[in-house]
Amino acid sequence: MSWYMCMDIYTKKKDGCWQNKVNSVEYYWLKSLCGSRGYLSASIPTAKLSDEDHEILKTLTREYDYHSYDYFGSVTKETFESLDFPTRFVEDKENGIKPGYLVSKENAEKISCVSPEEWLNTPTEELDTKYIKIYTESFTERGCGRGDFYTVDCFYDLRETILEDYKKVIAKQHDWEKLQGSLDYLKLSEEEKENVSSQFEYLDEEIEEIENRLVAINQVIGALQLFEDYDTQVVAFIYSD
Repeated sequence: MSWYMCMDIYTKKKDGCWQNKVNSVEYYWLKSLCGSRGYLSASIPTAKLSDEDHEILKTLTREYDYHSYDYFGSVTKETFESLDFPTRFVEDKENGIKPGYLVSKENAEKISCVSPEEWLNTPTEELDTKYIKIYTESFTERGCGRGDFYTVDCFYDLRETILEDYKKVIAKQHDWEKLQGSLDYLKLSEEEKENVSSQFEYLDEEIEEIENRLVAINQVIGALQLFEDYDTQVVAFIYSD
């Protein structure tokens, strides 16, 4: 089953309010920074936010929750006209939601819908003219509630670690190339050469993996810095779907 790493970006000017700049964007590079499926490496700390900022940002992320219209039942036009609470017309042809009215789940419990027997005994051609569909709305938090907040600073230490790993593996590659041209190596039997080369068997894959991680973390840092200036705070909300 496929999985994706996604990101929102929020900014706040000095003495200003938090605003969303980007939301629900799949960002491929984040997958290269995951320690396990759907989770960034544990070596990347989450943002140090005040309780107030965290609460505000968490509320903002919920504005982009997944939602669906759930069919609750149907009522006669007379019953609908007698309802004394707010309703809102909805229709979503792409997802098979026929015209109807949205009510809160609390208010839906107050409605007397037509019985299944009455519905089944009504001619099909009369259903849409005789009855009005009632829907409620469900929300599902993105990432199943496992998203976290990060600032650009959260990624700097890991970038330094990746850079050090890259230097080591490039040095290892240089040593291997130098060794292959040495007289001591050339004097070895084929079997002995194979034993030595086995120590460097996965060197190319190791270099490629580290290079991918280095590119990935620079891409993430660059994406956050794009919204940053001297008086703007930038926070990313990162989650997996």
